[in-house]
Amino acid sequence: MRKFSFILGYSILLIASVTKAQTNTVYFLVATVWDCRPCGSYVLPLSKPEDIAQARQLILATPTNGNGKIVGARIAAGKDGINRDYLAPGCPEWSWHVTEFNRFADGSIEILDGSPRLVERDVDWWIRNTGGLIGFWAYGVVRELGPEPICLTLQTNASGLHFTWHGVSTNYVYTLESIDS
Repeated sequence: MRKFSFILGYSILLIASVTKAQTNTVYFLVATVWDCRPCGSYVLPLSKPEDIAQARQLILATPTNGNGKIVGARIAAGKDGINRDYLAPGCPEWSWHVTEFNRFADGSIEILDGSPRLVERDVDWWIRNTGGLIGFWAYGVVRELGPEPICLTLQTNASGLHFTWHGVSTNYVYTLESIDS
C-alpha cells in the first residue's frame, strides 16, 4: 500500500509540474521585419523567463536600430494546433512546429535561411538537410501572442457573416459586436 501511495503521489506531482510548465509558455509571432504577408509567419513558444523577456525587448527594438535578431530554433514535422500563419487569411496551420528554441542570433549559416512557406513545401527535406534547424535571416519576433493564441477570421457573403475561430478556450468569455456604418 505504501508503494502504491508513493507512486500515486509522484504521478500527481509529475502531472502538476507538467501542467505548470505548459502554463508558463508564452507564444510569439515570428515574421519578416518588413510588411511581407505572402512570406508567412510562424509561432515561437518560449518558456524560460529570460527568453520571454528578451523576446519582449526585441519587439520594442526596431531592426533599423541594429537590434534585430533572428530566431534559431529546432522544428519537427506534424501539426501542433498552435503553429499557424497568423498573417494569412484563415490562419492556416503549418504541417511543422517549433520544438526547441536555441537562441536569438545575429546570423546563421545559409542553409538555415528560408521562410515558413519554404519549409512547408517539403518539411521532410528541410529537416533532413538542416538537422531540423531554422534561422530565417529576414525574420524576427514581431508580436506577442500570449499564453493562448487566438485567430478569428470573418467573411461576409449573401447569407451573412461567417466566423472561424482557432484556439478558442472554454475558460474565457468572448464578445462579438457589430455596428452598421
